[in-house]
Amino acid sequence: MSSSIGLSVDIPLSSVYAMSKFALEGLSEGVYYELKSQNIDIHLVEPGGFRSSLGANAFMIQPGKNSVYGEINECLNTYLESKATDIHCPHTDMEDIVKTVYKLATGEIDSFRNLVGGDAKEILDLRSNNSIEEYLQRIGSRFIR
Repeated sequence: MSSSIGLSVDIPLSSVYAMSKFALEGLSEGVYYELKSQNIDIHLVEPGGFRSSLGANAFMIQPGKNSVYGEINECLNTYLESKATDIHCPHTDMEDIVKTVYKLATGEIDSFRNLVGGDAKEILDLRSNNSIEEYLQRIGSRFIR
């Protein structure tokens, strides 16, 4: 199954998108247990961010400047635009995703969760190595003034 690092992180104004990714992780884990006895393996592939129109399409709310979400929207757009144009930002390469899927299909790797891309690993490390309060504060500080 393929998802995104959205399984492990949410950003403002994309709650419905994030919900679908969190649900996919739960589904994948449940199906893993159900199919293991049938010798069917389930693997979760979670790529980090890559250049696409997904970011613009993942938001449930597209507020205007006068909206109650105007400030968050402005901060979010600034943050995402800086990531999209930053050549040093660790975007995930589509070829790395294909290589990971190939290695899973051929049995070269056999892990349940497979992070692809430096940003995916960075985000999961941030979530895993901090309390939920610290994590929410650090992520939130990027979007909320």
